Amino acid sequence: MTLTRRTLLRGLVAAAAVPALTPSLAFAATGRKWHPGHYFWPSQTAWSADVQRSHFVALDAVAANPYVKGIKVAFHWSNFEAARGDYSPGFRIIDAYLTKLDAMDKFLMVHVNERSFGGSAAVYPRYVVDNDWVITRPSGATWTGGLDSAAKMWQPAVMDRLIAMSQAFATRYDGHPRFEQFSLGETAVGVPAKHGFSTEAWRTQLKRWFTESKRAWPSTHLRLNANFMDNDEAMRDLITHCVRGGGVTVGGPNPEPPLPNIARFVTANRVFRGNDGGEDLRGKVPWTGEVQAKGLGTRFPQTPKEIFDYHYDTMHANHMVWLHNTRTGGTPQRWSTGILPYINSIKGRVHTSHPTEGDCSKIGVSGSTRRADGLAGWAL
Repeated sequence: MTLTRRTLLRGLVAAAAVPALTPSLAFAATGRKWHPGHYFWPSQTAWSADVQRSHFVALDAVAANPYVKGIKVAFHWSNFEAARGDYSPGFRIIDAYLTKLDAMDKFLMVHVNERSFGGSAAVYPRYVVDNDWVITRPSGATWTGGLDSAAKMWQPAVMDRLIAMSQAFATRYDGHPRFEQFSLGETAVGVPAKHGFSTEAWRTQLKRWFTESKRAWPSTHLRLNANFMDNDEAMRDLITHCVRGGGVTVGGPNPEPPLPNIARFVTANRVFRGNDGGEDLRGKVPWTGEVQAKGLGTRFPQTPKEIFDYHYDTMHANHMVWLHNTRTGGTPQRWSTGILPYINSIKGRVHTSHPTEGDCSKIGVSGSTRRADGLAGWAL
């Protein structure tokens, strides 16, 4: 399927009743939006009015805190697209968050869940299921990472739909100064090969998503949610393709615990650091650090300082996303008693300068060097 402008416009007809937001802040005519800092992620993956209210309560609690930059939301594909090409539910959700954030001078990261780790009901639009574009874990089987189901994103027809969503969202939000990042799920897909999954096909289609999405989002960073792939070579190939030309930040869902002495390497992280013998991308390409349950739970109960030192010192993080943790770990690992006090203690420190490689045009090119000039970025 070829995604033309006409195809995209047809897909937006169903959402025409949702008026576009008019940002209350001026938008810079050049450069990409750049608001590094600390963000939090409430772990709910299915949108509801109650979930949104709880998120807004959490935002109200940090509204006057200059060290918390914003929020990441990660909802099911079906929350963003109802019928095929009908993005009006997603528009209403995102519009509400942007309006809320606009009133408190904070920013939004949006993540689309195209897989499920805790049940498969209502994760996907009905047409995706009806087209046999979803693979579900057989009863009694165990898939890597606790995966329960996934859209068959390694198939071109399925990736066409995710590209169409990205283009539709870009048309509406690329110019909004509060919309900071847009992303899909992690590079690791725990579907066994015997069920039709191919890492090579997935990498090909993910590259295609980034190629088309970067054209659609000239002012917004996309995030490559990179953690694992078959090997270092495959991961470097993917990262190099995605970051070249700029507009992409890299970073998966977790650090490499136990810390501080790394013993459990994450493929993407070691490749990004150049530990595979390739180019060290720190300071050249933006890094988004994140911690979810791994590092905050009982298996690896790291302190916020240990987690942040890893992302700041080892990975050179520009953005830092923390689980808004209210359930797992102990006092040091909880949001209100450990994480937020630590963010306050370091006054929201991250690497704020935009990495020097600028458009990343020389990334992966033999003999490439760090540029002295580069994209300075802009901030509100």
